[in-house]
Amino acid sequence: MKITDRKIHPLIASSVGSIASVLGGCNALTTMSYISNEFHIKQQLILKHESYLNKVSDSLHGSYYIEKITNSLYKKKKRKNKEIKIKTIRTWTTDEEIKLKSKYYKQDIKNIQHLNFGAGTPPYLRGPYLTMYCDRKWTIRQYSGFSTAAESNAFYKQNLEAGQSGLSVAFD
Repeated sequence: MKITDRKIHPLIASSVGSIASVLGGCNALTTMSYISNEFHIKQQLILKHESYLNKVSDSLHGSYYIEKITNSLYKKKKRKNKEIKIKTIRTWTTDEEIKLKSKYYKQDIKNIQHLNFGAGTPPYLRGPYLTMYCDRKWTIRQYSGFSTAAESNAFYKQNLEAGQSGLSVAFD
């Protein structure tokens, strides 16, 4: 930071600039004095021992003006995000005539009852066993009209004996 206004003492100007940098979220801060190295050292001591910026989590909390600015920015950002969400959410219908969105939010799923169910618990939406899909791969094969139910079962049992895992469902 270069001090150009000579009416303000360089140490005060540097302190204000340094505190603004810290509050703005800087990761590292280097202060340089154009008058003497003594000011540089004093600046670091002021920040360390008098600012207490390292003692609180939100140094600006409670400042009326800062809170007003922050709330105003938050409302603008929230409004803009809402507009962006509306523009970017796309919907389409699957082959099964199910309408899907590209993204779901809390209000989209608040009335859905089956979200708190898992594998091994009724109504078994994730499978009857907790480890069903963790220990080995499972496949579900469906075919229709190629054989009788008895032939399908024989085919299934033969595959299981050969070491294949999965489930065959026949629609004869």
